[in-house]
Amino acid sequence: MQQQLLQPQLAAIGAMSLLHAKSHGSTNHLLKLSLGQQQLQLPAPLHSDSVNYSPTCYRLRIQARDVALSLTPLNDSSVSNQLQVSISGFNNAPHPAETLVQLTLAGQPLQALLTKQSVERLGLKVGQQVYAQIKAVALD
Repeated sequence: MQQQLLQPQLAAIGAMSLLHAKSHGSTNHLLKLSLGQQQLQLPAPLHSDSVNYSPTCYRLRIQARDVALSLTPLNDSSVSNQLQVSISGFNNAPHPAETLVQLTLAGQPLQALLTKQSVERLGLKVGQQVYAQIKAVALD
């Protein structure tokens, strides 16, 4: 399934990634998940109990258009999910101004849809370590 989601032709209908993460409970209605040594958070399911929440594995669907990249972590940002990733490749997107950036996060593939202008401005290259910003409210 993951390999099918990485096909460039799917970008026309919304390129996405599926990540597997483990829950570590919730606080303030935010579910805390780990991907390897890194953590992210997203709104907890409405039926969850933040006090007695047992560890569970989750599968996250992340749209490539909901992933932004930066060269360093952003301190003055509302985006709290900033995960260090490695660039593993680039694919053409259906629109000539866009590129699908292939990333690796804790051994799992993640995609970001960026403009070619942003890729050039940041000087992104295969093997480079960057930070993926993913809004908590964009995760499901």
